[in-house]
Amino acid sequence: MAKNNRKECIHKRMRTLNLYEKCYDLVKQIPPGMVSTYGLIAEALGDKIAARAVGKMLGENQRSFLRKDVPEEEKVPCHRVVKSDGAIGGFTSEGGVSDKIALLCAEGVKIVDGIVQDFETRVFTDFKTDYPLARIRKEQEMLSREILIADDYKLTDVGIVDVAYYGRKAFCALVVLDAYGEKKGVFRAVCDVMFPYIPTYLAYRELPPIFNVLDIYRPSILIIDGNGILHPRGMGIASHVGVLAEIPAIGAAKSLLTGELRDDKILLDGKHVGYVVEKYFVSPGHRVSIESARELVKRFHTYIREAHREAGRMKSTSDF
Repeated sequence: MAKNNRKECIHKRMRTLNLYEKCYDLVKQIPPGMVSTYGLIAEALGDKIAARAVGKMLGENQRSFLRKDVPEEEKVPCHRVVKSDGAIGGFTSEGGVSDKIALLCAEGVKIVDGIVQDFETRVFTDFKTDYPLARIRKEQEMLSREILIADDYKLTDVGIVDVAYYGRKAFCALVVLDAYGEKKGVFRAVCDVMFPYIPTYLAYRELPPIFNVLDIYRPSILIIDGNGILHPRGMGIASHVGVLAEIPAIGAAKSLLTGELRDDKILLDGKHVGYVVEKYFVSPGHRVSIESARELVKRFHTYIREAHREAGRMKSTSDF
């Protein structure tokens, strides 16, 4: 029971974790007259690999100090975030970098040739944080112990799922086939995006829309655009979905995140974890063997592109 309760808590948190707001809360801690860097904020989130994502989240900030329609206490001073060498970096506003320089200068920060002067004395590092990405890594490691790489399913139908994005919206399509490959239907779900793309953390970006579509229809097995155990912590999105939703799942990724190829086999740290099938890097996620993952993707791979097209069609239609 304790294990199930823990999984339910993680499941709920993955639906609700808003890394954008976590990032903005950190930026709001930077005092006037001080600056911080994309890398330092990434470290305060729990992983320096998120530095690029920090830049993207700040670029999408709708509560900058230039907005007169936003209450002062809600504004996010993204102009106080610069590059690790003191260079100003970008700024999303009508005036661009000029606006960023003007805001910093008004707070007493001297800029010469696009570089913050006295940079070392102005860098803020004293963030109060719960390191959400570090917690996620621990969750991944814990959940990975529950993965079953063996056949534990009865094939009645197959769901192939993909997610497309437009701004801060995610569009999820689930194409369902019967056991003979005949199309049964397409199920769709839309939700807000609360997590940017960060390598090795894809599940936390895509699980909310996937969970939403599984609330509508639950096939006997899933093929997901992404990885299963072919992941640095053995816990790709197909493994997350499989363990948390307790459903057999396979990952079929378009690119090789990690590992090495030996003929059509994929090895990770010397261990056989998957196969190359057509143009996909296939690994089991949960309750499916490596061999069965290969055979099922061989059998149904033409519909992976259809799921991708359906998700793309959703984001381009006004119906959603």
